[in-house]
Amino acid sequence: MEFEWDSDKNDETLQKRGFDFVFAALIFGGETIEAEDARRDYGETRMRALGEAEGSILVVVYTDREDARRIISARAASRKERRQWQSRG
Repeated sequence: MEFEWDSDKNDETLQKRGFDFVFAALIFGGETIEAEDARRDYGETRMRALGEAEGSILVVVYTDREDARRIISARAASRKERRQWQSRG
């Protein structure tokens, strides 16, 4: 799977959150819990994925394009999301 993203947004995420989209993309190498992000009309289908990268539980918002998965945002999971991740099964 190929990934793409806005380089400015990637830099902002690295500064604010201490990791970049390269690291966030690691969640897609394993199990994820996914749901559509339908909070508003974005003009495209956006998905929220909850998964683990090197022991960190992350939430990654993305959209699938023709030839790549475009990462829109990434952050550490909230306490509630971490519980959801730990209780999957």
